[in-house]
Amino acid sequence: MKSMMRKTTLREIWQSLGRYLAIFAIVAMGVGFFAGLRITRPVMVESANAYLGEKQLYESLKSVD
Repeated sequence: MKSMMRKTTLREIWQSLGRYLAIFAIVAMGVGFFAGLRITRPVMVESANAYLGEKQLYESLKSVD
């Protein structure tokens, strides 16, 4: 019984391979976009801190107040 179901499932996937590949590509793009959003904030904060520290802008902002 299981082998017949497996054969039928594989046949359906093989006949509509393009659809499965398109769904896989959409999911992969979504995962990549989400991962990019998750990593962007910490990297931007680190870059801003490094830039402000390099240009010594923290001291100039403190002297204005």
